[in-house]
Amino acid sequence: MLKNIEIEELELGMFVHKMDGSWFDHPFWKSNFLIEDEKRLQTIKTSKLRGVVIDTSKGKDVNVPASSARPATVSAVSPASVRIRTISNRGKREAVSSMPTTLEKELSAAEAIATKARASLHKTFIAARLGKALNVRIVEPVVSDILASVKRNPHAFSSLMRCKLKNELMFRHALSVSALMVSLARKMKLPAQDVLDCGLAGLLLDVGVNYLPQTLDPPGDDFRNIEPEIWQQHVILGYRALANDCDLPQAVLDAVLQHHERMDGSGFPKALEGYRISTIARMAAICDTFDFLLSQTNKAAALDPAARASSK
Repeated sequence: MLKNIEIEELELGMFVHKMDGSWFDHPFWKSNFLIEDEKRLQTIKTSKLRGVVIDTSKGKDVNVPASSARPATVSAVSPASVRIRTISNRGKREAVSSMPTTLEKELSAAEAIATKARASLHKTFIAARLGKALNVRIVEPVVSDILASVKRNPHAFSSLMRCKLKNELMFRHALSVSALMVSLARKMKLPAQDVLDCGLAGLLLDVGVNYLPQTLDPPGDDFRNIEPEIWQQHVILGYRALANDCDLPQAVLDAVLQHHERMDGSGFPKALEGYRISTIARMAAICDTFDFLLSQTNKAAALDPAARASSK
């Protein structure tokens, strides 16, 4: 049975089914788990969550004195009721959170997203380095927040990444490409699920770099500067890791494998031509290249995205 309770009523042994609050209001990647230690209990109680829904079939129930009735705020609810209320609240929050705002205000929100995203992506990349299965689901909330940020102010997120994460080329690139993919997908008026797939693909395009020989010391920390035959392996390595260890949409896997293919057949790994390259992979190739052109390397200065191409 599901029950809505106040944060103060949480106890050890209870099973948290859902948290009443936004993703930023709690530090946990999972929204349902058994509270087994005091530290986790106190973390929840000191968070900004408004309340939680517990599942009494999987954990401890609230202690109800025999001589008193439960307060109106703590009542048994059906799964359907919880779902309906959740959808309703989410719709209200998204309507507010997606309203246009100023660059200054959005930078503050984007900074919070960046901090959360950094920890999330680091966990994914560290898992790859250790040869473990990649838990890509932990980055999916990041895509939703990137989408909301892009809706509010398209320039804030990528701008912040360039200022804040100068020494983390791969991480910064992943976040920026994800934001660019979301922006492009929205401009193309793709369905909501496709927009999220594009954002997730942007985050994971170069995950295969983690499977390249770790003894490599690329000039300027840029793996594109290593031997081409080694660098080109990252798309296959990333595709295999994600295909074997994750339940991802095929579109995301296509983007990872094909984002270095080119329309004239000069790309890799399969020298695909034209429309044999999936739509999302062609989008990824554009966003991936665009972001690299805006990033300074040891070979070239960063281009100004506002500069107009010179005519010859």
